[in-house]
Amino acid sequence: MNDLLTAHNEIRRYIDRIRNKSKRDYAERYYQQVIRNGLPDPDRGGVSYMGAQAVRLHIAAIMKGETDGAV
Repeated sequence: MNDLLTAHNEIRRYIDRIRNKSKRDYAERYYQQVIRNGLPDPDRGGVSYMGAQAVRLHIAAIMKGETDGAV
């Protein structure tokens, strides 16, 4: 349980550090929809495919404990 809480806190810190507003908004939507609620991926909005993929991969790595959450 503690590891899951740590991962979620790390994801929050990662999202808060994203400077690009569109990418940060996408990361927030992805976190809320996919990670927290198990829903399909959100619309990318103004984020490129590669930008959205980077967010998804980074959040997945945090959940697996493979990264410290650095941007």
